[in-house]
Amino acid sequence: MTLRKNLWVLGGIIIGLPLLLEAAAPDPALYPYQRNISYREANIGKINKVIFDPEFVQQVKPDASNIQLVDKTNSPVPFAIFTGRSGKYLSKKIKPIMVSSKKEDNPGALIDNDPLTSYSFNEKKDGKDGSWILMDFSKPVPINRITTYFDTSPQLVRTMMVEGGDDPENLKIIKKRSEAKLNNDFSTPRVLRYLKITYWGPQVKIWDINFFISPEIELYFTPENNNQYRILYGDPSMKSIRYIERISIPKNIELEAMAGGKKINKLLKEDVDNDGIKNNKDNCLLVSNQDQNDQDGDRVGDLCDNAPKNKNFSQIDTDQDGVSDIIDNCKLVHNPYQEDMDSDQIGDGCDAGENQKVLNKNSYNYFLYGLLLILAIGLLAFFLSVQKQGSEKEQ
Repeated sequence: MTLRKNLWVLGGIIIGLPLLLEAAAPDPALYPYQRNISYREANIGKINKVIFDPEFVQQVKPDASNIQLVDKTNSPVPFAIFTGRSGKYLSKKIKPIMVSSKKEDNPGALIDNDPLTSYSFNEKKDGKDGSWILMDFSKPVPINRITTYFDTSPQLVRTMMVEGGDDPENLKIIKKRSEAKLNNDFSTPRVLRYLKITYWGPQVKIWDINFFISPEIELYFTPENNNQYRILYGDPSMKSIRYIERISIPKNIELEAMAGGKKINKLLKEDVDNDGIKNNKDNCLLVSNQDQNDQDGDRVGDLCDNAPKNKNFSQIDTDQDGVSDIIDNCKLVHNPYQEDMDSDQIGDGCDAGENQKVLNKNSYNYFLYGLLLILAIGLLAFFLSVQKQGSEKEQ
């Protein structure tokens, strides 16, 4: 079956509509980045799925209209794509099924995303055994990031380890014991149903654990014999819609191709932002910055760094508000101005305590205004009454 016929079949499986192709695609030399696509010889002539990581998603527009698939002659190749936000927050069907603590408190506080509730493990030790929790996601999911919000001083929770798998009795280590920190990212998504996190420290108290799933972009195409493919992407001003609109995720597509690492597009002009720095040495490829300032040393220039004072190689920004996850005071809520009225390092947009304070303040204000209104009406009535009595006396 030919490439185009295969894609028509895929389109029929998904929505029963033909593949959407624009009459003319932008020049491949206009895209700043590329990733090479590799596939098995046995997959030729069949629909292949390519999975992309969150770092890739950060460079792609929400509708994926600034990417293009080309072959070895740099000619456009039809493809289908499914996309969402990078590092999608997994909020449903998570269940803590076992904890090491003997306490009667509800371990569900660990996943309710509420900073006012926390869970304190009753083990107070820092030796061979640690405090742990076992999660069930109800089905295998591709975990990309684990974020732990510690409700104690950092030094009290010193190290952590992550295990996972499809059988709670046979879990494998997916992240060895290392320093406990806010974010734990996996360069390759770990598909698992059960996940166990163990923390070591004299006092383990956690107010929430968030899980993020990946991939957020899946691309489907049919490779032809003796051909080579590259995905071009990165310029937010590009628009090259060459995919099927998403209705549902296609099923039973088991053949997978692989996407290589991020590289500068070999067709790109030598200095794309015209700042006098060649592309392969420019730490802000699309932003002119002759000084190349990079105060946090993460190889991302200050002018294009969403956390210029904190090392942030991936530039992950879950809520797409322009503020990196590592400094965002509301990682799941779009709040570019980072408002925090009570200065508790939890943004107003996700601070239940602050929202309650505002509600209470508003209630108090309404009560005060009502009291003043009643007083004003009373005074007016008294004044009118006095006037009326004076008029009657004159008569």
